Formats: sequence, structure tokens, C-alpha cells
Amino acid sequence: MTTECWLWAGPTLPNGYGRLWLNGRKVYAHRVAYELAVGPIPDDREIHHLCEVRRCCRPDHLVAVTKREHGAQHWRATCAQGHAMVGENVLLRRRKGGPDRACRTCWNSYQRARRAHTGEN
Repeated sequence: MTTECWLWAGPTLPNGYGRLWLNGRKVYAHRVAYELAVGPIPDDREIHHLCEVRRCCRPDHLVAVTKREHGAQHWRATCAQGHAMVGENVLLRRRKGGPDRACRTCWNSYQRARRAHTGEN
């Protein structure tokens, strides 16, 4: 998956998350987007941004995970080669067992080397 983020254009909090008023209360924009596209968020789940962009409201960039899973997702700040795993350098892929993040810089290098080896343009 190599889709662009849908950035929240409304008010944001100092931590970068989009906020809006809904039915008389403040709510996170990404949670509203997830619930509209996917359904209710279970009480034991949090919404994780696969793209690591807090203003992103694109439903296929959002996944409901447990608090433990959510914490584990954030430890990988860099790829094995040391490239930052944030923003546009995060390549989102669908894999068996759920979505996955990959380093776009490394993926592009791999693709260039593969094309050079096979003679593709």
C-alpha cells in the first residue's frame, strides 16, 4: 500500500492530533474517521496510525490495536539501515496477519537493484 495520507485540516492539539466537536464533546478526528469507515472501536483497543502521521485520517492507515500492541508499534523508529521510519519514508503494506510498515528508502533501493539485475527499466 503506497497511498497518501488524508491530513486533518481542522484544529489540532499541541501533540499533532486533529480534534473536532461532535455531539457536544471534543473527539479525535482519526477516531471519528475510523468509526465511520470501519465501525465502533472496542473498549480494549486504541487506534494506531500505520503511517505515523498524527493528522492522518485515512481509514486504511488506521488500525485498532491493544494498548500493548500500540506501544510495541512505536519502538521501531528506524529501519535496519538507520533510516527514520516516519512520514513519507513509511511504506504501508498489507501482509498476512495484518498491516505492516516498511522503509520506503530501502524498498526503493531494493527495487532499483532488482531492476538492474533483471534488466528491467
